[in-house]
Amino acid sequence: MSRFYTLVFVVLAAFNGAYAQTVMLKASANNAGELPEDKETGAIQGLIQTNDNQPAAYVSVTLKEANRTTITAENGFYSLRKIKPGQYTLLVTMAGLQSKEQSVTVKANESTEINFTLSENHKQLEEVVVILHKSLNDQPVTVGKIAIDPKDLPQAVTVI
Repeated sequence: MSRFYTLVFVVLAAFNGAYAQTVMLKASANNAGELPEDKETGAIQGLIQTNDNQPAAYVSVTLKEANRTTITAENGFYSLRKIKPGQYTLLVTMAGLQSKEQSVTVKANESTEINFTLSENHKQLEEVVVILHKSLNDQPVTVGKIAIDPKDLPQAVTVI
């Protein structure tokens, strides 16, 4: 009879422990996306266009002080999230377009919108000419081949 009570006690203890673990997992899953540092961050987002009001795709957007970079989507939209509050410099660059910098203040739990209009950089769009000169010292290299009778080859040579 004492074995029966022991067995019941062990089974109840196991179920109680499993229930407690399930409750703890549910509680941690509810708070999994909310870290204390996430609550105290902000975001920067915006739209980058060219002079003709077309979206500028694949433009590099860098937050200098935080050393974070993103690339605009095909619609010209960019977004930098989870940024600590403070004063930053936003640098926007792309080959063929003029780079722009703008100071931005990030506040906790707020999203700051900064839009840019970029113009063409004619200095970067100038023609590039590549000239090749052949040196007089270049001479063709020739490789000699000699027919060797298979009887003269050592047996260790294999043909691939």
